[in-house]
Amino acid sequence: MDKRCVWLSPGDPNQRTGGYLYNQRIVQELDAIGIIVEVIALPGDWPLPSAADRRRCEAVLQALPDVPVVLDGLAFGAFVDVWPQLRQRPVLALVHSPLFRETGTPPARAARLNQLEATALEQATMIVATSAAAADDIQASFSVSGVTVIQPGCDPAPLASPGDRGRLLIAGTVTPRKGYRELIAALKMIADVPWTLRCAGSLYRNPAYVAQVQQEAMSLGERVQWLGELDTASLHDAYQRTDLFILPSFYETYGMVLAEAMTAGLPIISTRGGAIPQTVPASAGVLVEPGDISGLASAIRSVLTDERTRERLSFGSRAAGKRLPDWAQQGAQWKRALQQMSERMFNG
Repeated sequence: MDKRCVWLSPGDPNQRTGGYLYNQRIVQELDAIGIIVEVIALPGDWPLPSAADRRRCEAVLQALPDVPVVLDGLAFGAFVDVWPQLRQRPVLALVHSPLFRETGTPPARAARLNQLEATALEQATMIVATSAAAADDIQASFSVSGVTVIQPGCDPAPLASPGDRGRLLIAGTVTPRKGYRELIAALKMIADVPWTLRCAGSLYRNPAYVAQVQQEAMSLGERVQWLGELDTASLHDAYQRTDLFILPSFYETYGMVLAEAMTAGLPIISTRGGAIPQTVPASAGVLVEPGDISGLASAIRSVLTDERTRERLSFGSRAAGKRLPDWAQQGAQWKRALQQMSERMFNG
């Protein structure tokens, strides 16, 4: 196998979303085990860049070295027209989530994304998904088979320090899919319970939604704090000063922040959206249906007001966190996948 590969990143590869953080860590691990990875940022407004940006991407492709290519899922749509330029080398399509699954996507846009992604995935030499649930979704949605699963790794963390029982944390970009509006509505239903909520996530990716959520949270006053996007150290510090981690997402292909919360031994309240039930066992958290505001409020109330439940979930969360693979293990899986892809391409 060639000891080099190119990783094509839609936009700035240093963005702090789950998908980009996954990419960053896998690239680091591949570098550590002798695979030289050249990360190339692709210009454009993803996942549907302009015609001008597609032409700029074509120029990038023309200059690529003759080595295996990893193509992040956000960029699939832009490569339908120029894919023939990649056909002479193995191409690994990394799918964090089918693009049409993003909550709030207008139906016409979702249909277009679905069509483009299906066409592109048919061309890939290998497809990698970040969870078994995502792989099942990809295979069902796009009529492809043989999707390889390489879930995120997780770093070890100290146990969170017990506090006043009411410190809540949600971590995720403030977008409709993460369920911020539903969480604010649920917390209004349990205003009689002592709690404070810290929201750790970018406030700039969907300004209209952010304005709506913050307006709805105004009646809760200082009980809701907006921390913005945190770096890794600050986020892990936030886990340490939390009593209950909440992520009411409508859909997750894995949920890296859920895994991180479990390594800190935090009780979890989340949903059954996507891969979350695979990531969070019943011993670690309470899961409700996506969008179920009353169920979410009831779950938060029961965990905050029942010390035995909190202790049981905390113990189960820590135990589940210890079973998670580390990033070095997942980097080794990626090395094997790249090797298998090259053999499949060149040996028939």
